[in-house]
Amino acid sequence: MQKIVALRASLNFGLSENLKLAFPSVVPVLRPNFNNEKTLDPYWLAGFTSAEGCFIISVNEASDRKVGAQAKLAFDITQHQRDEELIKSLAGFFGCGAVYQNRGAFRFIVNKLSDINEKIIPFFIKYPVQGKKFLDFQDWCKVADMMKEKKHLTIEGLNEIRKIKAGVADRGIN
Repeated sequence: MQKIVALRASLNFGLSENLKLAFPSVVPVLRPNFNNEKTLDPYWLAGFTSAEGCFIISVNEASDRKVGAQAKLAFDITQHQRDEELIKSLAGFFGCGAVYQNRGAFRFIVNKLSDINEKIIPFFIKYPVQGKKFLDFQDWCKVADMMKEKKHLTIEGLNEIRKIKAGVADRGIN
């Protein structure tokens, strides 16, 4: 039981107050250090993304646009600050994107359409995400294709993107 509690103590929120009282001498197990992007296994990364990644579709009002709105795509993985090296390694692994620190977390984000089309989409076609995230990825790819064809610059195209985004939201993701 002591080993289980030591594992629990090393997770995101640590031990509850009740567990701290019940196991006052527990020492959290040490989490392994992350070395660099060369150690990332693409299958592991696809699985990690299935749990922790987001394929974001946004449509924001933009008065400076002819159609009054702007569609954007982003690929995002955010983790606790203790995983800073892992998150920073994603930029090296993919050869794109940026890392931002926000409060106690680090966020890797790719929002440049050419990087999405040339790096992120081909990676996840070769190493697919699983579950609901796969459906999100398919919808995200549809929007990326529409944007390549400049359909997002028309009211009809934006409305179609809004419908796709609503389908993603209905699944409870993004």
